[in-house]
Amino acid sequence: MANESRHHSVPAIAAVIIAVAACSVPDAAHADEKARGGDTALAPSLEFQLGVHNTANVRRSDDKMDGADARALLAIVPGFDKFYGRVFGLGAEYMFVWAGAEAGSARRLIMSLHPRMRMSFPVHGKLTLDGVLGVGPTVWMAQDGLETADGGDDRLGWSLRFAFGASWQFNDAVAAFGSLGYYTTTTYGDDLTAEIEAIPLSVGLRSVF
Repeated sequence: MANESRHHSVPAIAAVIIAVAACSVPDAAHADEKARGGDTALAPSLEFQLGVHNTANVRRSDDKMDGADARALLAIVPGFDKFYGRVFGLGAEYMFVWAGAEAGSARRLIMSLHPRMRMSFPVHGKLTLDGVLGVGPTVWMAQDGLETADGGDDRLGWSLRFAFGASWQFNDAVAAFGSLGYYTTTTYGDDLTAEIEAIPLSVGLRSVF
């Protein structure tokens, strides 16, 4: 009977431990969020990018690939992250990218909507190392002076970007950050595939609420 009673008590003890752990997790997350400067740990950001290396590739239906240097990519990237603890965050960004298909051509507007993941690792004091990864759909806006057969109309595709860098926390609410990364966008249709790749240098500001 003693063994049977002990066996019956094990699930009860486990249930108590699970309940206590479940109650403590929100408290720990809340404490981490407070340490980041806000109860919700919601971090909007505004980022500016300049491509330091840029290429453009076009593949037609005959599988002929045309590659060339492209004009320096310019981008403005508003976004936000919702942090879960001190390190891991999920969010989204909307990239407004101006990129030229080839050296000397006019830049066209490319808009990329990315769900994104961010990792932030405190190093020392106000210094933090950051990494971000985003991927999602892209719209290439029509480009004046470029024929449809050459990809000059509105086009759909996808894009991906990642970056690694660091941030400096000025106070509980505002941080400045910089990074170096990779951005690629590809569009399909009309027997033509076009791709732009860039290594962008990014600077920006991030706030925490």
